Order: sequence, then C-alpha cells, then structure tokens
Amino acid sequence: MKHAPIALFVYNRPIHTQSTLDALASNYLANESELFIFSDGSKEDEANISLVVQVRKIIEAEQRFAAVHLHYNQNNKGLADSILSGVTFLLTKFSKIIVLEDDLITNKTFLKYMNQGLNLYSKVDKVMSVSGHSFTSSKISQKNGSYFLPYMSSWGWGTWDSSWRKFDKHADQYTILKTNKKLRKKFNLSGSYNYSELLYDQMETNKVDSWAIRWWWTIFMEQGVSLFPDRSLVRNIGFDDSGTHTLGLDITQNGPKEDYEIINFPEKIKVRKSTFSEVKKIIKSEFHQKIKGYSFFQKSIDKVKFELKRYL
Repeated sequence: MKHAPIALFVYNRPIHTQSTLDALASNYLANESELFIFSDGSKEDEANISLVVQVRKIIEAEQRFAAVHLHYNQNNKGLADSILSGVTFLLTKFSKIIVLEDDLITNKTFLKYMNQGLNLYSKVDKVMSVSGHSFTSSKISQKNGSYFLPYMSSWGWGTWDSSWRKFDKHADQYTILKTNKKLRKKFNLSGSYNYSELLYDQMETNKVDSWAIRWWWTIFMEQGVSLFPDRSLVRNIGFDDSGTHTLGLDITQNGPKEDYEIINFPEKIKVRKSTFSEVKKIIKSEFHQKIKGYSFFQKSIDKVKFELKRYL
C-alpha cells in the first residue's frame, strides 16, 4: 500500500525548518514518501520577508524524499488558513495524510508508525486521527504500544479524507456549551483546561485563529477517538520566541528516543480509561505549573497561544 503523503507547513523560521526536515528525512520511510511543503507568504515588513526567503531557499534545496512538491502562498494566510486549505487540497487527491509544522522533530520510526495506524484504521469511522505525540508520564506504561483516547493532538498527526470531510469549520451548535454544563465539562476534559473559552474566542472574537480547536470540536461532537503512541515520537522545538503561537515559554519535554518503535496496535476500538484520566491530570497540572509566576498581563497574552500549541 502506498505511503501517506506528508504535508509540512512552514513560514519564517529557517533554523526550525531545517531541523524539522533533517529529522523527517532520517525517518525509515522518508525516501519512499512524497513531501508537500506549504510555505506561507510574508507579512509586509523587511525582517519577515527576509526570513521567508531564507526558508524558501531551504525547501527548494530539499531532495531527500521520493518527491518534493512546493506550494507558495503569495500573501500571508496565517497558520490556521494555511493548514485548513493545504490539508483540504491534499485530501481531495489522496485518501490519507500526515501533517507536520516547522517546529516538530520526529524520531526515525514516526513515519512507519503513522502509516501503520492510518492503514490499520482506515475503515473505522470512530477513529478520526492518528497522533505522533503522546502525553508521557512515569505512570503510563511504555511497552512499544499504542492506545485510543477521545482527544487529539496537533503535534505530528494524520487523518483520512472520510474524517476530514466532517471537519466543522464553523463549529455549528458550539453555543450549546454555554448552557449544557455537563457537555462543557466533558469538552474541557473534566476541567483540565477551558477549551470551551478558546472555542468561544475562535468563533466570536479575533483573539484566536486556530484550526485545532475546531478539529477538537469536530472529533468531540462525532464522539471520535485518536490513536496515540505510548511514548511520544515527536518533540516541539518552537517554544523560543520564534513562533507565532508561542511567546517564549520554555517547555521541558520528554523527547523521542531515536529508535523507539511502536509495534503493538489495539485490535479493539476502546478508550484506555486509566490513561485518559492520567492525561487529563498531566494537562491540568503541567499548564498551571508553567504559568505559575507569570504576571497577570503575561498570562493573559500567553495562555491562549501556549495552550493551543501544547495541548492540541
């Protein structure tokens, strides 16, 4: 079976882009995979224009994959519109896709795991995405396996055309969260984080411009699940003031071991409840620890951008 095409979204971070490409090219299936790189256009200032030019020189030199296809936005779409349009475009041509951004370092087995997951569950409507990132903890077993959660992550993920067709761009009926406390609590992962507030901001203000919160809403309303590895195969290097959706938050992460491989996949589509409970605790405790000590002003700026990047 043909490997899933890879969509990589880049903007104005040449060092991050090169690191992401180097790690991806080291994957076991890289030379057998087609890579589609979507380069967003520059904002109208000299510094941004220069950085975008540098990024485009890097991607134009990339030759380590079966084929490399470059797509340039003439204007600046922003991350959300870039991803929405790019993913939608590719899923009109292919039945499955793997999606990365320009600050994600993958281990060598990432593509192998992603393709196995996408192939195994392609006919299962309830499974709506495959995640390469995992919420690691000493309490979560690491036995080269994988599990299902009623959740998602945007740090190296994949999906199918059948699932993406359900994507609710306009978050129809989202206002039900304002009146249905039980549903709102569930959407917020039992109070782990106020995702409903992020969704309100997305739909009612210009404070947030996120595809991820709407994808989480879609999976939630469809009662879907995502496949996760028991150890993260992805590490985010974007918390260094360079990203549009991060503001200098230094996150300590358990990065992937180079050769750690997922070889066990669940036969039954069943949520691992004990792991889901642990994940909700991790999200709640880690977020509050990271913002502890920030001033109120800093928190108000950082919390949305940090959370969109860290937990979706």
